[in-house]
Amino acid sequence: MTHPEILALLRDRRCDVLGHDERVNEPELDVLAALIQAFDEPGVLILCEPSLARSDREPDLVVVHPRFGVLVLEVKGHALDQIEG
Repeated sequence: MTHPEILALLRDRRCDVLGHDERVNEPELDVLAALIQAFDEPGVLILCEPSLARSDREPDLVVVHPRFGVLVLEVKGHALDQIEG
């Protein structure tokens, strides 16, 4: 999904999305779009690359849901056939 497609998706959403301007790679855009579609309801917050800890390693995406809790995601752009083991 491209950045303009994400912006179109963001216009009609009910959840809050912060930091989406920082999304630059395609796998992260795809996951962000899927999260918006899956958790699009009032009270849900999706954070893109938030600074959550005293570390230089930040997660790619965090979903804060009033019923389900917190989901922290690190997105990788590998195809299944590229993974060994």
